[in-house]
Amino acid sequence: ALNIASEENYSMIKNDDMFKRITGQDLIRGERKFKEPFYFYNKAKSIFVGNIIRETADTLDAFFDRTIIVKCPYKFVFNPKAPNEKKKIIDIIDKLPEIEIEGFALWLIVYLKSLRKRDWEFTNEKSSEEHKAEYLLASEPLSTFLETETIKNKEGKIQKHYFWEKYNEYLTTIDHPGIKPIKLGTKMKNLGYGTTLIYYDKGKEHKEAWSGINWKSDKLKKEEKELGDTDKT
Repeated sequence: ALNIASEENYSMIKNDDMFKRITGQDLIRGERKFKEPFYFYNKAKSIFVGNIIRETADTLDAFFDRTIIVKCPYKFVFNPKAPNEKKKIIDIIDKLPEIEIEGFALWLIVYLKSLRKRDWEFTNEKSSEEHKAEYLLASEPLSTFLETETIKNKEGKIQKHYFWEKYNEYLTTIDHPGIKPIKLGTKMKNLGYGTTLIYYDKGKEHKEAWSGINWKSDKLKKEEKELGDTDKT
């Protein structure tokens, strides 16, 4: 059995006790309105559908080992143009030939028997470390971006708008929704980065920047420098 739920709340997961219970064969207390509570063991697999992987406050393997991220890289539209767009077909299940559905079902039965012989272990099962790394990359891409593309430096500065542009380019490469400048600013401040100014054209112009940070890449340093005269006054 499957329990499919849409994700409507994208706030941080602070309490995952029930999630662990329904995926850990624990006894669960259920309620019926105006009746006595009942207890049961969950047998259904839970699938959570959403556009964003929620951040979690849990750092234990017990949480990450219970999650398998299935990426859906395509958008289904009526007039596909981009590489990640596919033609949208209304009522596609009703239009599939019966022989194709039967063939798919037969294929599933064959692999189900193989999986059962392996005591329900997948051949490409990931380690706890891999599960955790994949989840954190999907749910906290800013931390990964900062670690791979920047370095902390007390005297360092990166223009805010340029940083926002490069971060959104990075989000595109990992199929993650973009982020607005205000939300990115809040996240950066929560991580401890301060605000300063970078002066251009010998002090005639200036732009806001993040302080205490530098690019690792010489290419990004050069691109940012070309935005204007970086001589400070």
